[in-house]
Amino acid sequence: MCEMKISDNGWGGRNMNYMTNDEFNRVYNAYYKLLLHVAFDYLHSKNDAEDVIQEVFMKLYESRKQFNDDEHLKYWLIKVTNNKCIDHLRHIKNKEMLISNDYIDILNNQDNKEDSLQKTVQEAIDKLNINDKTIIVLYYYNDLSLKEISKVLSISEANVKKRISRARIKLKSIIGDKNE
Repeated sequence: MCEMKISDNGWGGRNMNYMTNDEFNRVYNAYYKLLLHVAFDYLHSKNDAEDVIQEVFMKLYESRKQFNDDEHLKYWLIKVTNNKCIDHLRHIKNKEMLISNDYIDILNNQDNKEDSLQKTVQEAIDKLNINDKTIIVLYYYNDLSLKEISKVLSISEANVKKRISRARIKLKSIIGDKNE
Protein backbone atom coordinates (compact mmCIF):
# COMPACT_ATOMS: atom_id res chain seq x y z
CA MET A 1 0.00 0.00 0.00
CA CYS A 2 1.37 3.38 -0.98
CA GLU A 3 1.63 5.95 1.78
CA MET A 4 0.59 8.95 -0.32
CA LYS A 5 -1.65 11.46 1.37
CA ILE A 6 -4.55 12.52 -0.76
CA SER A 7 -7.84 14.28 -0.19
CA ASP A 8 -11.23 13.50 -1.48
CA ASN A 9 -12.18 15.09 -4.86
CA GLY A 10 -11.85 12.48 -7.58
CA TRP A 11 -10.71 9.77 -5.19
CA GLY A 12 -13.88 7.79 -4.76
CA GLY A 13 -15.72 10.58 -2.92
CA ARG A 14 -14.26 9.73 0.47
CA ASN A 15 -11.53 11.09 2.68
CA MET A 16 -8.46 8.88 2.84
CA ASN A 17 -5.12 9.21 4.45
CA TYR A 18 -3.17 7.23 1.87
CA MET A 19 -3.42 6.18 -1.76
CA THR A 20 -4.22 2.50 -2.19
CA ASN A 21 -2.74 0.27 -4.88
CA ASP A 22 -6.04 0.40 -6.77
CA GLU A 23 -5.96 4.21 -6.72
CA PHE A 24 -2.35 4.21 -7.85
CA ASN A 25 -3.28 1.88 -10.73
CA ARG A 26 -6.17 4.20 -11.66
CA VAL A 27 -3.81 7.18 -11.75
CA TYR A 28 -1.23 5.21 -13.73
CA ASN A 29 -3.81 4.11 -16.30
CA ALA A 30 -5.33 7.59 -16.53
CA TYR A 31 -2.09 9.53 -17.08
CA TYR A 32 0.48 7.13 -18.54
CA LYS A 33 -0.22 7.96 -22.21
CA LEU A 34 -0.29 11.72 -21.59
CA LEU A 35 2.99 11.65 -19.68
CA LEU A 36 4.61 9.36 -22.26
CA HIS A 37 3.61 11.85 -24.95
CA VAL A 38 5.08 14.75 -22.95
CA ALA A 39 8.33 12.86 -22.35
CA PHE A 40 8.61 11.66 -25.96
CA ASP A 41 8.21 15.22 -27.24
CA TYR A 42 11.27 16.17 -25.20
CA LEU A 43 13.44 13.12 -25.70
CA HIS A 44 12.48 11.74 -29.15
CA SER A 45 13.07 8.23 -27.88
CA LYS A 46 10.32 5.90 -26.70
CA ASN A 47 12.73 3.96 -24.48
CA ASP A 48 14.05 7.12 -22.80
CA ALA A 49 10.50 8.46 -22.43
CA GLU A 50 9.36 5.20 -20.82
CA ASP A 51 12.32 5.33 -18.42
CA VAL A 52 11.43 8.88 -17.41
CA ILE A 53 7.76 7.98 -16.91
CA GLN A 54 8.80 5.06 -14.72
CA GLU A 55 10.80 7.50 -12.57
CA VAL A 56 7.81 9.87 -12.40
CA PHE A 57 5.47 7.14 -11.19
CA MET A 58 8.07 5.90 -8.72
CA LYS A 59 8.25 9.43 -7.34
CA LEU A 60 4.45 9.51 -7.11
CA TYR A 61 4.36 6.12 -5.40
CA GLU A 62 6.99 7.14 -2.86
CA SER A 63 5.57 10.63 -2.36
CA ARG A 64 3.50 11.78 0.59
CA LYS A 65 2.28 14.82 -1.30
CA GLN A 66 -1.35 15.78 -0.80
CA PHE A 67 -3.44 16.45 -3.91
CA ASN A 68 -6.71 18.35 -3.78
CA ASP A 69 -8.16 16.70 -6.88
CA ASP A 70 -7.28 14.98 -10.15
CA GLU A 71 -6.42 18.27 -11.85
CA HIS A 72 -3.86 19.11 -9.16
CA LEU A 73 -2.40 15.61 -9.54
CA LYS A 74 -2.30 15.91 -13.34
CA TYR A 75 -0.36 19.16 -13.26
CA TRP A 76 2.03 17.80 -10.64
CA LEU A 77 2.69 14.74 -12.83
CA ILE A 78 3.30 16.90 -15.92
CA LYS A 79 5.64 19.19 -13.97
CA VAL A 80 7.62 16.25 -12.57
CA THR A 81 7.78 14.73 -16.07
CA ASN A 82 9.13 18.01 -17.47
CA ASN A 83 11.76 18.20 -14.75
CA LYS A 84 12.80 14.56 -15.21
CA CYS A 85 13.11 15.12 -18.98
CA ILE A 86 15.28 18.18 -18.41
CA ASP A 87 17.50 16.16 -16.06
CA HIS A 88 17.70 13.39 -18.65
CA LEU A 89 18.64 15.84 -21.42
CA ARG A 90 21.36 17.34 -19.21
CA HIS A 91 22.70 13.85 -18.56
CA ILE A 92 22.70 13.06 -22.30
CA LYS A 93 24.39 16.37 -23.09
CA ASN A 94 27.19 15.54 -20.65
CA LYS A 95 27.58 12.10 -22.23
CA GLU A 96 27.66 13.56 -25.75
CA MET A 97 30.67 15.63 -24.82
CA LEU A 98 32.52 12.35 -24.37
CA ILE A 99 31.45 10.93 -27.75
CA SER A 100 33.23 12.05 -30.90
CA ASN A 101 31.43 14.45 -33.25
CA ASP A 102 31.77 11.95 -36.12
CA TYR A 103 29.80 9.35 -34.21
CA ILE A 104 27.08 11.89 -33.34
CA ASP A 105 26.81 12.83 -37.03
CA ILE A 106 26.36 9.17 -37.96
CA LEU A 107 23.61 8.76 -35.37
CA ASN A 108 21.85 11.93 -36.52
CA ASN A 109 21.96 10.82 -40.17
CA GLN A 110 20.23 7.53 -39.33
CA ASP A 111 16.92 9.29 -38.72
CA ASN A 112 15.44 9.22 -42.24
CA LYS A 113 11.81 8.61 -41.21
CA GLU A 114 10.75 12.25 -40.75
CA ASP A 115 10.13 14.47 -43.72
CA SER A 116 12.47 17.43 -44.16
CA LEU A 117 10.09 20.16 -42.89
CA GLN A 118 9.23 18.27 -39.72
CA LYS A 119 12.90 17.49 -39.20
CA THR A 120 13.85 21.13 -39.71
CA VAL A 121 11.27 22.28 -37.17
CA GLN A 122 12.32 19.63 -34.66
CA GLU A 123 16.00 20.55 -35.05
CA ALA A 124 15.09 24.18 -34.49
CA ILE A 125 13.11 23.30 -31.37
CA ASP A 126 16.05 21.27 -30.08
CA LYS A 127 18.26 24.36 -30.44
CA LEU A 128 16.02 26.40 -28.15
CA ASN A 129 16.96 26.85 -24.51
CA ILE A 130 15.10 24.56 -22.13
CA ASN A 131 12.53 27.22 -21.07
CA ASP A 132 11.57 28.02 -24.67
CA LYS A 133 11.51 24.34 -25.60
CA THR A 134 9.25 23.57 -22.64
CA ILE A 135 6.72 26.22 -23.68
CA ILE A 136 6.67 25.07 -27.32
CA VAL A 137 6.32 21.39 -26.41
CA LEU A 138 3.53 22.00 -23.91
CA TYR A 139 1.60 24.35 -26.19
CA TYR A 140 2.02 22.85 -29.67
CA TYR A 141 2.80 19.19 -29.07
CA ASN A 142 0.76 18.49 -25.94
CA ASP A 143 -2.06 20.92 -26.76
CA LEU A 144 -2.19 22.42 -23.29
CA SER A 145 -4.05 25.69 -22.95
CA LEU A 146 -2.39 28.86 -21.68
CA LYS A 147 -4.13 28.34 -18.35
CA GLU A 148 -2.91 24.74 -18.09
CA ILE A 149 0.66 25.74 -18.95
CA SER A 150 0.56 28.52 -16.37
CA LYS A 151 -0.40 25.94 -13.72
CA VAL A 152 2.26 23.45 -14.80
CA LEU A 153 5.03 26.05 -14.83
CA SER A 154 3.66 28.16 -11.95
CA ILE A 155 3.72 31.37 -13.99
CA SER A 156 0.99 33.79 -15.07
CA GLU A 157 -0.96 33.32 -18.29
CA ALA A 158 0.46 36.63 -19.54
CA ASN A 159 3.96 35.27 -18.97
CA VAL A 160 3.02 32.09 -20.88
CA LYS A 161 1.83 34.19 -23.84
CA LYS A 162 5.01 36.23 -23.77
CA ARG A 163 7.22 33.13 -23.62
CA ILE A 164 5.36 31.49 -26.51
CA SER A 165 5.76 34.64 -28.57
CA ARG A 166 9.49 34.85 -27.83
CA ALA A 167 10.02 31.16 -28.54
CA ARG A 168 8.19 31.45 -31.88
CA ILE A 169 10.39 34.40 -32.87
CA LYS A 170 13.49 32.39 -31.96
CA LEU A 171 12.22 29.40 -33.95
CA LYS A 172 11.58 31.56 -37.01
CA SER A 173 15.07 32.99 -36.69
CA ILE A 174 16.69 29.55 -36.37
CA ILE A 175 14.73 28.15 -39.32
CA GLY A 176 15.44 31.30 -41.37
CA ASP A 177 19.18 31.06 -40.66
CA LYS A 178 19.18 27.40 -41.71
CA ASN A 179 17.45 28.14 -45.02
CA GLU A 180 19.84 30.92 -46.00
